[in-house]
Amino acid sequence: QTQMTLGNVISRPKLTAQLLVKPPFHFLHAVLCEVVRATGFGEGLYTPEELNAKLMLHRPLRMLFLAKFLALINAALGQQFALRVDKAVDGGDPCKTNEFL
Repeated sequence: QTQMTLGNVISRPKLTAQLLVKPPFHFLHAVLCEVVRATGFGEGLYTPEELNAKLMLHRPLRMLFLAKFLALINAALGQQFALRVDKAVDGGDPCKTNEFL
């Protein structure tokens, strides 16, 4: 389902089943950056350093990156989306992570 819905919005990175089964952080980072670029949703949310995947090496930075987008989604929806950022950063809870995407 993620491939069909999100695939209509972004063309890269490729939303392969292999990556969606247990999404690694670098994939999530690329997807969210592309969503911002393609749609403007979240424009200005991240610093240039946060947009640079090569600088997102440490877990706390990765968690902050995802937490910022989650907060934006929660504000836009007007409700709390149940994603544990700590699990998503580690590739855990792929079902919730795919819903998030």
